[in-house]
Amino acid sequence: MSGNEQGAGEADAALAAALADVPPDGAAGGEEYAAARADVDLLRTQVRLIGDALAARPAPPAQRRPRGRRALAWCLAAVVAGVVGIGGVVLARNAALGGDSAAGDAKLTAEGVVACASDIAEGTVREVTPTGEPGDLRVVMDVDRRLKPAGGAPRLAFTIHIDDDHDDVAPPPEPGSRVLVMVSVLPGEPVDLYEGAEDIASARAWMERALTASRELPCESDTA
Repeated sequence: MSGNEQGAGEADAALAAALADVPPDGAAGGEEYAAARADVDLLRTQVRLIGDALAARPAPPAQRRPRGRRALAWCLAAVVAGVVGIGGVVLARNAALGGDSAAGDAKLTAEGVVACASDIAEGTVREVTPTGEPGDLRVVMDVDRRLKPAGGAPRLAFTIHIDDDHDDVAPPPEPGSRVLVMVSVLPGEPVDLYEGAEDIASARAWMERALTASRELPCESDTA
């Protein structure tokens, strides 16, 4: 087997493991697996954004899919087959949205997602309390690492929505758990919350890569 074939095989194995959330034997800390995890986490965010954009357009009533990983698995498998390469992520934009919105296209890049974030912070959950609205919880976290804005407040509060009708939606974070969150400036946009060392590390990786270029981008709503 040539070096190129072996490298491609290792990349394929890392991608399959990242999709299944199961590190391959001996590769839990490997560069290929870490890169694949970062790409898959970015794609999860992009798939949700595509779904949000399509849901905002007039369409026949349909059951809304939960945001849990199992519900996204079929879509991610199809998207990854066409848009993930060893060098990174190539974004499938116009095919999903019809190619009629430059602003929408920009938002579906990693840089566009980060540009539309008001806060990107990592830290420990302090408290989780009901807001009084069905399914809504107010989360307060103590921040010890902040990507955006630089030098922000040491505490961050935000609201998440939990749909109890679906058993494959991740449960809310518990006080004391470590999380990475990205809060959007756009009204109605859900908070992206990552929990667990591997998920946090892979999400942080693509956010950090996108941060510099995101500063040059405006944030515009797909439905504006």
